[in-house]
Amino acid sequence: MERSKIILIRMFQIALVVSAIGLSSGCQSKLTKEARAGINCVSINTELPMPNAISYGSLAGASTWWGGVASLAGKQRRVEGGRAIIAIMRENDINPSKILATQFKEQLEAKQVFPCIVRAGGDASFTFEIWSRLMWDSSGVSWPPYPLVPELTAVVYLKKPDGTLIWKNDKTFHWKKGTFFYDSTSEVDAYMHNEYIENPSLLRKGFEQAASNIVGKFLGNIEVN
Repeated sequence: MERSKIILIRMFQIALVVSAIGLSSGCQSKLTKEARAGINCVSINTELPMPNAISYGSLAGASTWWGGVASLAGKQRRVEGGRAIIAIMRENDINPSKILATQFKEQLEAKQVFPCIVRAGGDASFTFEIWSRLMWDSSGVSWPPYPLVPELTAVVYLKKPDGTLIWKNDKTFHWKKGTFFYDSTSEVDAYMHNEYIENPSLLRKGFEQAASNIVGKFLGNIEVN
């Protein structure tokens, strides 16, 4: 019975995420040479704001919502855990949004798709919508404690100065063997909550790994020639 509840929670979470970012087949199309016609310089602003909050929890933790009073204690632990992590991020300037945008800019430059990349004033601009949180690690399903892995979901847009959408891509999650996975968490190291608090560099490294995974997915849909 408990397994069926967790499956239902997973399905509900998937529906919310897909609905929130408008997943459609058109979002996965290639950014072709034809679509880039007339674009010489593109703008990428990497100075993105620090998130105000970060989600913290697991499906195992979420399952306590079926447990009446126990759910309140579980929710409080997740809230407190998220606040502690966001405080560490602010103290150590660990900004997952900036990390992702910077990696995107650096890897796009290396790909040599556009002759010119500037911070502002380009013929078109890449912009980002980023969700970030610490989600549960697939190897740990108990509460508490369990290892946490930094995770990112994001959408990248390429728009003209008048707001015309040229390209959009949000391929950052998928199904694998009947389970919902974020592409960003592949090969990302997981640690316990106290390890992140004691060593913030682990948190920075995790978001850098997660961002690299997402950027690789995005740039894979941008044709070089």
